[in-house]
Order: sequence, then structure tokens, then C-alpha cells
Amino acid sequence: MYGDKRTGMKLQLEYQNILDSDADDFIAHYDEVKGGFSSFSLPPAVRDGWSGTGAAIDAPSGNAWRYESAPQIDQVRAGISSVKVNLIGVL
Repeated sequence: MYGDKRTGMKLQLEYQNILDSDADDFIAHYDEVKGGFSSFSLPPAVRDGWSGTGAAIDAPSGNAWRYESAPQIDQVRAGISSVKVNLIGVL
């Protein structure tokens, strides 16, 4: 039954001042799920730094996420970058 599922939820994540090798992991995952084509679940670590209820930022059972757009990477200085990721909830 799909009438009781949330869809179209949007989630913007930002990771500031991380190693370039960690920023590269976002591009690798984006490629792995074929951009916005394949859906995926969020790992528990995505809630790190969030003090609210974990359920508030996770898709309910039966839902998943897709990339709304490619990750945006800004180099802060040599070896350090910031990454923005825009996700959208799907069934």
C-alpha cells in the first residue's frame, strides 16, 4: 500500500571541512547508484551531529532516497573540501 507512505521529502546534508578523500566517497556513491536513478537507504552515521529525533530525518520503512542533484564539492584549501548533498524521498 502506497497511500500511507511519505514521498517527495527533501533532505539537504552538508559536510564541512572534510578530507578530499572523504569528499570523493560522495562522488563514488553518486556514480554507484547511477546518479538519481537508483534509490538507497541512509546509513545511521548520517545522523551524526543531529540532536533531534532520528526518525525525523529518515525515510519510513518502505521508503528510500535518491539524489536530487549531484553532490556539490567546494575545495576549502589543499586537501580539505566541503560537500552539499540534496536528497529526495521516494517509494
